Amino acid sequence: MGENFISFDENFRLSENFKNCLDENFYNYMKELIKYGLLRYKREMKVEEFRDFPLVKYKEYSRVELQYLLQSSAEKGSWRAGYSIARDNICLFITLNKDESTKEHLMYDNFFKGQNLVQWISQNKTSHESPIGQLYKFHKEKGYKVHVFIRKYSVFLGSAMDFTYLGEANYYESHGDKPMFILWELENKIPDELYVDLIG
Repeated sequence: MGENFISFDENFRLSENFKNCLDENFYNYMKELIKYGLLRYKREMKVEEFRDFPLVKYKEYSRVELQYLLQSSAEKGSWRAGYSIARDNICLFITLNKDESTKEHLMYDNFFKGQNLVQWISQNKTSHESPIGQLYKFHKEKGYKVHVFIRKYSVFLGSAMDFTYLGEANYYESHGDKPMFILWELENKIPDELYVDLIG
């Protein structure tokens, strides 16, 4: 016989066996806490916005977590470049303040032009006429969604920093070749508090 479950909502179930291990009063208390937590989560995170997409805007993710969540077929831990592609999703990774050792080897000038425009620089080999350059410019026509992930520093207190998900973006304009300097327009303005923290 299969295990029985207690449903709290359409996405969350608790094992009947787990319930049987608990004191009834404690179980009822825990059940109310879970219901409250689910309700608050849905209200604060606006679940309706990402029901078909696993990422939450303004939440932090590591590259490895993103590989799993976006079901990338690439080897886990292999996402190290400034962009990665998983199915029909293009993920752009932006570090605003590179460390000195990185500055010596890479041209960079990632910055915000207001709360809904961010400049990102491609790899040095990318031009407007290259396949990936064309993908950036015409991602909508080609059926790809662009997702922007940002962090203030690559390393903080000795540990690699995770990226904050800023949501979807669309190609706005670009100049230069090898690398391309691309402006991406975010579909949602960055909240004031987060924006001030990132540019400060």
